[in-house]
Amino acid sequence: MIEDLCADFVYVRLHGDERLYTSGYSNQALTQWARRIRAWQGGHDADKPRLAGRRSSSDGEPRDVFVYFDNDVKVRAPFDALNLERLLRGSAPEALPEALAEVSEEPRSVWPAWEGGRFAAKP
Repeated sequence: MIEDLCADFVYVRLHGDERLYTSGYSNQALTQWARRIRAWQGGHDADKPRLAGRRSSSDGEPRDVFVYFDNDVKVRAPFDALNLERLLRGSAPEALPEALAEVSEEPRSVWPAWEGGRFAAKP
C-alpha cells in the first residue's frame, strides 16, 4: 500500500484485514482506517504513512475520501462499511451478527468458464 497524496481525493480498496477477500475487519483495524481517513480529509498524511518518496506529500488541502470494501466472500463488506461509518460519526461499532460469524465460504479457486470454457484461449 502506498499512501502518497497525489490527487484532490483519496480512493481506498479494502480486501480484508488478514486474508484477502475472506476476512472481515476488527474494530481496531477499522479505528486505524478511520484515523487515516480523517487525516486525509484534513489534507494531511496518515500517521506513519507508507510513502513512495521520502518526504510528506500532504499539502493541507482537504480531500474527499472514497472507501470500497471488497472483502465479500464471507459477506462482511457491508457490515464492515457500516461500522467504519459509525466510527467516523463518533459512534461505537456494532458487534458482528451471529449469522455472519458462522459463514464459512472460501474464495473460488476454479473458474470453469475460463478454463476450457467460453473464455479459454483458442489454439
